[in-house]
Amino acid sequence: GSPVAFTATGTAGAATSIALSAGDGQSATVGTAVATAPAVLVTDQFGNPVPNVIVTFVPAAGSGSVADGTPTTGTNGIATVGGWTLGAPGPNTLTATAAGNGTAGNPVTFTATSLGNFWTTKTSMSTKTASWC
Repeated sequence: GSPVAFTATGTAGAATSIALSAGDGQSATVGTAVATAPAVLVTDQFGNPVPNVIVTFVPAAGSGSVADGTPTTGTNGIATVGGWTLGAPGPNTLTATAAGNGTAGNPVTFTATSLGNFWTTKTSMSTKTASWC
């Protein structure tokens, strides 16, 4: 008889693309974490988010360190590193690579500027006056 009820569940296809989602173009003082943890979005050929993809975040030499550097994408297709602590003053870079082959956009590169801690306190300054002979 009618009506007939049915249930369907859609699933994402294989990962075909990785793109920057959050956390690019930041700055922080040397040795401190950026405010927004870098994140990527992994999608299939139709733009659907792909869950359960391992993404590896690796800082370039001198570009600090990451916490939880191999997150897995959630149901929203987003993988977020646990945190990125910047290294040497100047430009720092971080790459994120989705596991598997044939993923367009692999790897994604994040950039941040590490700011030197140039501030000094008045008490650390010399109170002596230089003199010339």
